[in-house]
Amino acid sequence: AMTGHQDHPGVGFKLGGQPAPKVDIEAVVRACGVQDVHKVNAFDVKAVQKALKEALAYDGPSVVIVDGPCFFVGPGAKGTYVVEADQCVACGLCFRLGCPAIIQSKEVHAKTGKHKAEIDPVLCVGCDLCAQVCPTGAIHPADQKEA
Repeated sequence: AMTGHQDHPGVGFKLGGQPAPKVDIEAVVRACGVQDVHKVNAFDVKAVQKALKEALAYDGPSVVIVDGPCFFVGPGAKGTYVVEADQCVACGLCFRLGCPAIIQSKEVHAKTGKHKAEIDPVLCVGCDLCAQVCPTGAIHPADQKEA
């Protein structure tokens, strides 16, 4: 899930796209003596949070391997997401993801005065991380009717 548009030794390809030996990052870490190793899907927010909490609580060296393709260079998910403005409470959790597709709406929350979220469909890659963190369910696939 690297976002620097480059591969790494664990993907099995050279920079030019030629096949290369794939380095098993988990095996390397374990060979270094690390016993507490967590390998999680980069697009499963709850699994990543759980692994990070467990790693931080572990008394000793711990490694979290967050695995997933970069949506900017891989096939990516299909479809984009939208924010239902009437359900958005302007909590800001989606903004904290750092996704370039999530932008401030012109609409503000009546009680807090904070800007609500909006998703730029041109930049959205459909990874669904924003929908996973939204506490009100205001974010959903664009091709689905409002929840």
